[in-house]
Amino acid sequence: MERKTGKLTMKKQLNYADIIKEVLILTGAVAIIAAAVYFFLVPSHTSVSSISGLGIVLSNFVPLPLSAITMILNVVLLIIGLQRDILTVREECFNAPLGYSVHSLMYDKGLLVAYYVYMPFYYKKKGEKFIAALGFDSMVKKEYRDFFTFYEMERACWPCLRSIGCKLLFGFPNDESYPVMIKGFKVKDIGRLTTYILPIKIGPIIPRMRWLDPFFILFSWSLIKMSHLSKGKKIRSFVFEKDRESFDKVRYRWNKGQYEIRDIKGCKYVYRIEDHKDRHPVKTAFLLDVYPMNRSNFEFAVRSIYQERSKDIDLIMYVGDLDFVPVSLIKIPHRFEPKHFHFTCNLIDKSYFDDTLYDIKNWDVNLSSYDLV
Repeated sequence: MERKTGKLTMKKQLNYADIIKEVLILTGAVAIIAAAVYFFLVPSHTSVSSISGLGIVLSNFVPLPLSAITMILNVVLLIIGLQRDILTVREECFNAPLGYSVHSLMYDKGLLVAYYVYMPFYYKKKGEKFIAALGFDSMVKKEYRDFFTFYEMERACWPCLRSIGCKLLFGFPNDESYPVMIKGFKVKDIGRLTTYILPIKIGPIIPRMRWLDPFFILFSWSLIKMSHLSKGKKIRSFVFEKDRESFDKVRYRWNKGQYEIRDIKGCKYVYRIEDHKDRHPVKTAFLLDVYPMNRSNFEFAVRSIYQERSKDIDLIMYVGDLDFVPVSLIKIPHRFEPKHFHFTCNLIDKSYFDDTLYDIKNWDVNLSSYDLV
């Protein structure tokens, strides 16, 4: 079986035994559900929280068989789900500083099995604008997931990126992909972002320590009060920084624009509340960006978030590289971080950069620099 990405071609064998096994399991599961609905729920007029249950209720009011009602409901939900996925991709890929993103698609006999996206940004090197592209998103069908697929997809974007004058590729690989990117893709390490937190309540983070919540509420309040003493007006300068005009115009349209943007007395900061109770029971205010960056502005941003949201959040977090030790947040040692934030790059135009590129202290980088939040 042949798969193609641009001009790249390689062979891929599907495991038909696994496919047949999966189809049989799914068919059996559907048959069990159908039997339960037909022999138990329908005769007893019992409704449960499912599409079948809703169909049973509607069958009392709609002159259609239960099977037709169930099919219609499933088709409607399928269309809604597909539309949501399409809108999400459109939102992410078209809200781009340059107005477009670069994609590679892999097809196998007409079936889309993988894609990779680079998002070009304008950055500045000592004030001079250049294009750098963020490895933004990738999806690969399960049976095609291997090093070569990922490598093909990523490299297939390079000709287009070169044609638009892109000089640098950068990304934030997780702990699993980081060694592969370093050894296999030969990317260069720039550094690791640091995590800073203000725990307002410990119970949601460590449930068995919930009894300490009053202490942490008092502790966080004390840090916020002491942060008034932490002052410094010197604006931090970066060798490599975002082009603010193009960046701010589109970055915070992502994720349906659910960001809180503040501009108070010359201090601009952005934060977002994350509250995924099914995955992360900790309600967190992520401080994404502060600019101009200096000690006073940073402490002010944390205090402002605390004053606005401390009653309904458990944690304030910032991920980035600071050249000072904040009073309002606690720096987490790298070995204790729940997630590591690696920052890597790959050069398209090697002549444009020197060794300053490989020092994270020269970069304006934080959670706003990519699509984590």
